[in-house]
Amino acid sequence: ENQALAADGYAHDGLVTSRLGLLGIPEVAETTAVMEMLLLAEETGVRLHLSQLSCARSVEMLADARSRGIAVTADVAMHQLLFTEDALAGFDSRFHVRPPLRSERDRQALLAGVRDGVIDAIVSQHQPHDSAAKQAPLAATEPGLSTVETVLSLGLELVRRDELSLPVLVRALTAGPASVLARRASLAEGEVADLCVFDPNQSWVPGDDTLVSVGRHAPITGRALPGVVQLTLAAGRVAWQQPER
Repeated sequence: ENQALAADGYAHDGLVTSRLGLLGIPEVAETTAVMEMLLLAEETGVRLHLSQLSCARSVEMLADARSRGIAVTADVAMHQLLFTEDALAGFDSRFHVRPPLRSERDRQALLAGVRDGVIDAIVSQHQPHDSAAKQAPLAATEPGLSTVETVLSLGLELVRRDELSLPVLVRALTAGPASVLARRASLAEGEVADLCVFDPNQSWVPGDDTLVSVGRHAPITGRALPGVVQLTLAAGRVAWQQPER
């Protein structure tokens, strides 16, 4: 993000900021920074990773750079694939995030980037805050959503809406991030187990009684989400197991 262009903004510079009188961050604050880094990567030959893209133009520049052989990878936060600037319409401080939620056009371009493999990975961008950090006038709140516990379920919502396929979602949450880190993601006998077992047909309701993170500002609370994680293994050890009911 170009700090000079972002200035004191805290929301996407669009219709919602104009209507509510919020200070906007123009998309050029991101795209100029993206272009600068792509040009530097082309000049130096380094491997470049662009984290948490939010603009359609950024995806276009990324695709062009990859077509020209620049060694660049990228990720996007899950909430950028589901929500737009409209989430701030009620001054909901949960959706004060950085980079900001942008337009529906941008959201669709980010989804297309994931489907096409131009964007390698989907990340949670988990930023838990205590309740005080989100209970202030919008501009004074801390940016960020508490998302690590809902990232899979929100992805499955996109699958239900036919905006992503299940194989594409799983790739972007597993093999995609592994490739960015130059690691191999595989399920094979003798490999150290890093895996998540989930039931896509079960549902759960995020809330104070189900969220484990200290951050309670999840993007969706109080309604059922698809996908219940039964077991998570990290480096061969149980990291999470669904409690018996």
